[in-house]
Amino acid sequence: MTALTPEQIAEGLHLHEGDVLWVLRKANAALSDGSLYESLKEKGLEEAQVRSAAERLKLKGVVSVAKEEVQTWVFLGGISRGHAREGSVESRIQKYLQTNQGCSPVKARNDLHLTQEEWGTAFGNLKRLGLVETTPEDGLKWKGGAGEAQLKALDEVLLKLGDQGKLALEELSPEQCEEVKKRCRKSRGSGKDLFQITETVKRWYAITDLGRSALTIFETRSAAGLERQYDFSISPPRIVAGRAHPYRAFLDWVRRKLVSLGFEEMTGDMVESEFWNSDALYMPQFHPARAIHDVYYVQKEGAAAGRDPETCATVPSIEESFLANVSAAHENGGKTGSRGWRYRFDHARTRRMILRSQGTALSARWMAKKDLAIPGKYFGIARCFRNDTVDATHAPDFFQVEGIVVSRTINMTHLLGLLKLFAQEVARAKEVRFLPAYFPYTEPSVEVHIPHPAAGWMEMGGSGIFRPEVTRPLLADPEARVIAWGLGLDRMAMSALGISDIRDLFSSDLEFLRSKPAVFL
Repeated sequence: MTALTPEQIAEGLHLHEGDVLWVLRKANAALSDGSLYESLKEKGLEEAQVRSAAERLKLKGVVSVAKEEVQTWVFLGGISRGHAREGSVESRIQKYLQTNQGCSPVKARNDLHLTQEEWGTAFGNLKRLGLVETTPEDGLKWKGGAGEAQLKALDEVLLKLGDQGKLALEELSPEQCEEVKKRCRKSRGSGKDLFQITETVKRWYAITDLGRSALTIFETRSAAGLERQYDFSISPPRIVAGRAHPYRAFLDWVRRKLVSLGFEEMTGDMVESEFWNSDALYMPQFHPARAIHDVYYVQKEGAAAGRDPETCATVPSIEESFLANVSAAHENGGKTGSRGWRYRFDHARTRRMILRSQGTALSARWMAKKDLAIPGKYFGIARCFRNDTVDATHAPDFFQVEGIVVSRTINMTHLLGLLKLFAQEVARAKEVRFLPAYFPYTEPSVEVHIPHPAAGWMEMGGSGIFRPEVTRPLLADPEARVIAWGLGLDRMAMSALGISDIRDLFSSDLEFLRSKPAVFL
């Protein structure tokens, strides 16, 4: 590389670079980057601007680095920011047990308002240190011992960081350093680390003879009113603006589109009872989709894995009128005009809690509302969970757009028209296929398929007219009919975003995500 002359350097100097050279010449000695900033902050320069200017000057040869020093800093990790001044979770457990000996672990965790993860990690640390013991007869007890010195060292660091924000590692005692290093990772720690260690380089800069010459010329040009020369052939730095995740933007767009069409949004919890997820939809309790391989069950705390009512968490109660109507529909048809499934409905089983496996659970709850407007049209965007094998078009958790239209005059033609509209407007599909299907809760039933350039024809979801066994136990108007659909938003997004693998919807590749649209029209 050809060395630049003082005149060439002076022509290209930025005002910030001139300020740095002026300070270094005046000091006539090497100054640290921190000292440079202190000398120039009155001019409105940020610390990053001063360091950037100094580094550019180093590349031009007008300043030299006289000395470098690596500094190691300790910061609070994500898990400790909320309780730095309260001390560690371990010390909070210590203080609690010293006045509540013999209590149960569940009571201690609840009284201290700790999550299961916080309690498990801290209690495990205390057991390894030999500071606590627990027995079925005597409950939890604080034993104390040499390990208390480690808790004290840990709390001292947390208290200092709570006040100061950061500490140089060299300021800590050997005991404190050991506790910090046991509970952190270097550089970017995970959100669950107690501490974060970051290394920074402190540099001392000195002006060179070339720098003195260039500064003299720069000052002469400035006094004469000559402006800095700019090279407009150089490409500017890329500026990447913040934006919504493409899939998040797609979901929001679908919501806005349906609201603009006059649909009212249905909402509900991801943890649901079997009653609303399956029984109210006339799915028999012996249906294969109820098996453990398809649905995730919520276990009681401390219970062994299983799907028996004794091991599963259950909802406190279900409104008796709906429970009676639905159980009668299953057993003998009740007032629906059907013969039912002809089995004894299990009232304990229906209260089991599961992760919602289909958005249709929202429709069941909405139909049971006393103030449901008839006629009316409703939709929900529901996150659902099934124990599926992951591949290009399947995931264990996914979004469905669920919808119902309630009316005395609705029919299958209306449903097919709506499905075609969704396929064309939301999935941007050029073709749509309707295939006969079977679902326990609709008759007739139809599947919607759309083409994908890489995956071929994909099932977008199922739909149909709710059977009387579903509507009559729930709706206030027994003569009303309901068309319903549950469409896979993940697959629709694959088509709309032009991706061939469902897993790419959750990619962390920023370049890939920036190449996808964040605005839909």
